[in-house]
Amino acid sequence: MVVVAPTHAQRGRRRERLQERAAGHDGTSVTRRSFSGCHGDADVVAYEIQGGGHRWLPQQARSAMETVAGRAFGVSSQNIDATAVIWDFFSAHARR
Repeated sequence: MVVVAPTHAQRGRRRERLQERAAGHDGTSVTRRSFSGCHGDADVVAYEIQGGGHRWLPQQARSAMETVAGRAFGVSSQNIDATAVIWDFFSAHARR
């Protein structure tokens, strides 16, 4: 979870929208919090993954190395694609 997001969002007039995704077959669930109208007219989005480990999402154990990583760092949620989420956010928010 991005801890700085709610802190940054508290500055200025913010509007919060909460969206929860259903739990998947892997035992994880995703909560998305978005804040608009933040300081500097910024948009802030934070994702919280319940039951997930500290891994890039999604990863599946297809090799011995991935199996070891899964044991060491926990479950990689299959309910969200971190690369796509980051790409979509920055594509929608051009640098000013």
